[in-house]
Amino acid sequence: MKEIFVAGRGGEPRVSVLVSLYNYERYIEQALDSVARQTLRDVELIVCDDCSTDNGAEATARWLRRHDDRFCRAALIANDVNSGLAATRNTSIACARAPFIFILDADNFIFPQCLERSARILEEAADDVAFVYTQRLVFNEQDGSDCCLENLPDWNAPLLTLGNYIDAMTLHRAEALRGVGGYTAEPPFDRFGWEDFEVWFKYMEAGLRGVKLHQPLIAYRVHGASMIRTTTNKRSELLWRALRKKYSRFFA
Repeated sequence: MKEIFVAGRGGEPRVSVLVSLYNYERYIEQALDSVARQTLRDVELIVCDDCSTDNGAEATARWLRRHDDRFCRAALIANDVNSGLAATRNTSIACARAPFIFILDADNFIFPQCLERSARILEEAADDVAFVYTQRLVFNEQDGSDCCLENLPDWNAPLLTLGNYIDAMTLHRAEALRGVGGYTAEPPFDRFGWEDFEVWFKYMEAGLRGVKLHQPLIAYRVHGASMIRTTTNKRSELLWRALRKKYSRFFA
């Protein structure tokens, strides 16, 4: 891992926002803009580039130079070799300094009160609550009229054995996420997806759970180049087999 840019106004962050970047030059600035517009002020922003072949890292560096004083700390780091989404997220987790960690996809964005309201819920939650997730707005980049509000179910462990209904864009207790080992950077979750889905099972094994904030505070972009369309959906049978084998007691 190497540091490309590190700056900021200083101070202790309340939330670290982690963005994994790979060939999303056309989306990354909108994602970063949404972090800059947060009502929560004490934010650390870390972008980790996974050896992009476009100009996403350069665009990110330019953006950070313009906005670094908005954040307690703003950093652009990069993997030495292409490592996959799970390993890239783990690299950022190791660098994060705040007690709470928010995972933001580089092709999506969050609404202004997302971090503040999620952090408040997590601060007031019981000790066995590891993360907070919210409802989400789903939109099609090809058709602006094609959007919907998804009212995701409340936390329900048995329901998760039927499929993942929780978006990766969630706020975690940093201690809890590190305690379960972060994301699994081993096959098949290292390259094919569901690294977030598997984290929910890691939490359940540790006796932890999530809670839902009943507001739409994240926006999910549907587009042809997304990982779920290009890779994950094509490997779903393999991923299901791995999940059922590793966490068999939940599927009994």
